[in-house]
Parts: sequence; C-alpha cells; structure tokens
Amino acid sequence: MKLAKIRSVSLKTYLTTVLLVALISIGATSYVLSQSSGQTITIQPASFTETASYIIFKVGDTIYAKNGTTGEIEYSGTNAISVIQSAINSLTNGGTIYIAEGTYSLSSYIEISNNFVEIIMSPSATLYSENTANSKTLPEGPVYFSVIVAENKHHIKITGGRIIGVEAGTPTDAIVIINCEKVWIEDVYIENCRNGDAIYIDKDNSEILIDGIVYNYSVTSTTGNAGIDIFNNKNGKISVSNCKIYGGNKLNYGMLITDSSNIQIVNLEIHNCLSNGIWIEGYNTYSYPSSNATITNIIISGVSNYQGLRITNATDISISNCVISDVQSNWALYIDGSQTNYIQGVNINTRTCSQGIKIVEGSNIQFHLCWNGTSWIP
Repeated sequence: MKLAKIRSVSLKTYLTTVLLVALISIGATSYVLSQSSGQTITIQPASFTETASYIIFKVGDTIYAKNGTTGEIEYSGTNAISVIQSAINSLTNGGTIYIAEGTYSLSSYIEISNNFVEIIMSPSATLYSENTANSKTLPEGPVYFSVIVAENKHHIKITGGRIIGVEAGTPTDAIVIINCEKVWIEDVYIENCRNGDAIYIDKDNSEILIDGIVYNYSVTSTTGNAGIDIFNNKNGKISVSNCKIYGGNKLNYGMLITDSSNIQIVNLEIHNCLSNGIWIEGYNTYSYPSSNATITNIIISGVSNYQGLRITNATDISISNCVISDVQSNWALYIDGSQTNYIQGVNINTRTCSQGIKIVEGSNIQFHLCWNGTSWIP
C-alpha cells in the first residue's frame, strides 16, 4: 500500500510539473512573439488591446491596422496609404490613430476625413511622401500637398513623428489645413518640401495651434517656399509657438502671413532664409490687410537677399523682444504702408546686418527700447 501510494503521488507530481512547464513555455513563447519587433503588438487577432482606436504598425513590408478595442487586425497590406486611410475613414465618431515606429512610404496623401480625429506618431515613425500630384483648387489657385490634408473639419490633432516631403517634381506642402476649426499640430519634425511649405493654413481657419515644430530644408537643387504659411485667415485666432525653422539658404520665407488676422507668434527661431525671416503682408489677394498680430521672443539669423522682418499693408502689429542678425544685403526691419504698429525691445546686430530699419512714408510706428547697435531708442 505504501509503495502504491508513493507511486500515485509521484505520478501526480510528475503530471503537475509537466503541465506547469508547458504553461510557462506557452507564456514565454507569447511574450517573445509580442516583443520580438520591439513593440507590444501581435498580428494575431483578439489580443493585446490598446487605448488608441487603431494602431498602425509594420512587420516586414506589410502594414497593419489593429483595432485598439477588440485587438482585431481590420486592415492590412503593403500599401501604407490604403491601410492608414481605411482606419481614419472608420472613425465616423472620431478617435485616435497611433502610428508605431517605422518608415511608411506614401503613394498618396492622408486625408483627415472625420471630425474629432487625433493622429499620434511615435518619435521613431516617419511618413515619407513619394507622391507629387495631389491638389485642390481654391479661389486663389491650386494648392498642392503630399502628406496630410484636412478640409472643413474640426477638432483635429497631429502630434509627434517625422514627415519628409517631396524633394522633386510638383511643388507640394507637407501639412495642409483648409477652413478648419480647433486644430493642433505639435512636436512634428518636417523635412524638405520642394518649393512648398512645411505647414500651409488657408481660408478662414480658427483656433489653430502650432507648437514645437522643427522644419529643416536641405534640398540644394531648388528653393522651398515657407516653413509656416498662413493665408486668407481673416478671423484666424492662430497661435504659433516654440518652433524652429532652418532654411539652408534655400528656403524663401521662414514664416509668411498674408491677408490674415488675430495671430500670435512666440518663441520662434528662423535661420538662413533667402528672402525674409518673417513677412506679414496685406491686400495680396483680398481687400483687407493683415492685422492684430503679436510677435514676441523671435530670433531671425541669416537672410540672403531681402529683409529679416518685413511688414507691408498691415495694422495693429506688436513686435517685442526680437533679435535680428546676419541680414546680408538689405534691411533688418522693413515697414511699408502699415498703421498703428508697436515695436519694443528689438536688437539689430549692425555688425552683421547690411542695413538697420527702413520705414516707408505713410506708416505709423511706435518704437520703445530698441537697440540700434550703440544705444537704446527710448
């Protein structure tokens, strides 16, 4: 009896041990499968659910869109734009798209087709545009774009990651926002939009926030247009903050504001542009001037051909705490046809600027505490 009991216990122990080893092996295998790509993502359905509405990720050359609620793989294929656009189109009540690390080559553009949509990119995610033919015809002419566009939408957010624009072919803009409300674009690194803009804001947008953008233009074969281009926003309420723009001596404008109002710019660096660091202009296409803009804590360094800061046909422009240097062949600050403007705390480096300040007759300017190279203007 004792021997039989011992054998019985040993058999139970053996079976229990085998079962535990098997369970541990399965768990370890699942963990390895989920971690082997560096992401807690699996291509098997109904597992590893996420907080985002859809998670976009790559395994080899295949792109997947996983439903963050169910864990199901709903869209997949080798065409990144098809997978990403399908996921966005599914968000009829809004939601979040998370784009995981990897380079996603786009044969067309991403259209934000619904309201309340947020696109979050991993810091290691890159959207690379191969396309040059997208356009929309607006009253002032066609707008070409290559990566992301939103039109007539509200509550849109784009954050993180890297965008590489088209370096050859038709001029294109990377991110285009047309007639939208409540749009946030934050912490995006953008490169090389040939003869176009990194960000283009057009046609009466309101409550637009652009923050933490870095734009680097390094195409040597041709020029780019602008880092940030704001056009035809009469009642804009547009805020630009904490941005850096590097023109590589091939970008025409660091920032261009045309026929637009209610704009705030703070903590902006612009380096090495061809024409203007910042140009605020009115009466370009429509019958109203640019107006009510506040510009503070600005660094403009390196302008090859024209002015560091240019204001034409604009009213109620306030400029403070600006440093302008290395304007090689023209005026550091140029004001023409502009009324009721206030300028305070502008430091112009006369050692590196060809000329200081030019005010064309008909402008009305108040200066306070501006450094002319040897003394402060009270």
